[in-house]
Amino acid sequence: MPSQGIAKPEVFKRCVFSKTSKGNMASDIKKSSEYFLPSNLYLEWQGCELEDFVPAARQRLVMQAHEAAVVAGHFYTNDVKGFAADFLAVSQDLRLLNKHKVHGGDVGYDIYYAGKAVNAAKHWKAISEVNQALQPKVGMPLGTLRISFKRTTNGVITKINGHALVIIGKRGHEVCTFACDVLQLQNASVNAFDKGWRQSPLVKTA
Repeated sequence: MPSQGIAKPEVFKRCVFSKTSKGNMASDIKKSSEYFLPSNLYLEWQGCELEDFVPAARQRLVMQAHEAAVVAGHFYTNDVKGFAADFLAVSQDLRLLNKHKVHGGDVGYDIYYAGKAVNAAKHWKAISEVNQALQPKVGMPLGTLRISFKRTTNGVITKINGHALVIIGKRGHEVCTFACDVLQLQNASVNAFDKGWRQSPLVKTA
């Protein structure tokens, strides 16, 4: 019978950039007229969702603009792109570049990938924080978890490979195997706690 459970984590690594003490980059950002497009946007943003991705100064600028748009309350793609382009003081000529080929043009494409890098950085930061707090080890008992909306008891870590974990648990009399990362595991414990199935999550949050 095939295993069920938390989706197998994607293998990508953390984007690294400095943040303010409040956890976002927007509070100390100033508008800049230094924005320019690279010769090949696709190549420059390759690997932007990897854990060891380190953005160049130009990329940091675009990532900061994307973060500023989100902090300002923008959600929809066009609104984020428009705010970020204004924030970067992008010229009208650049905004129109390749707009007939790519939605939002090259500038919109640039801001889109900057957003992917920002979200990846947040994802890997969260994984790092949970991993540091939990200190997972093979054989660690996990208690009751809520995985794929189902109660899973007697969870135990059986294998660790980097951020990826393999755990086993019971659903009734059936023993099931699941693949996840530490953040997904933490969320499974939070979901079980919310249902009243355990006294606290694996990692207590403020």
